[in-house]
Amino acid sequence: MDLPSLQSEFTQYLQSLLVMGYLDRSEFRMVCVASVHASGLPSEYFSLFRDCTDSMLRVMEQALAKPVPDFPVVIEMADHLSSATARIGAGRIRSMAGYISTCATTANKQGCLRYLRMTRLEHDALSYSLSVITELGTSILRLGGEIPLNW
Repeated sequence: MDLPSLQSEFTQYLQSLLVMGYLDRSEFRMVCVASVHASGLPSEYFSLFRDCTDSMLRVMEQALAKPVPDFPVVIEMADHLSSATARIGAGRIRSMAGYISTCATTANKQGCLRYLRMTRLEHDALSYSLSVITELGTSILRLGGEIPLNW
């Protein structure tokens, strides 16, 4: 694929994620602009985000799997998840983290589990999308182009 086509695909893919609400334009743009100027692509940042959020989800799953759910741990992890997702602009996951925290505050195990499953699906979809963005961006840079920031 030629450079203009890759840049166009990158922009269109990113715009679709913004329209669907997976990412917040202003917060995600700040991450991308800072990374592009520093190193070319925020792929390490994306990887760290995926690993940290996955770890938080696993801790919440374990806390809810106990015979007596550990709701304080769930609340703490949901709050951390909300903060982590805010830094990258992952609005849908941030919303789910809020719902999990609310359910945990009222000791609603079924509600926590329902929103945790939904959050896991959102996390997996966003993780895949970030890997697509990384692949497209890497291809653009490999061809000597610049990452489009006009989305």
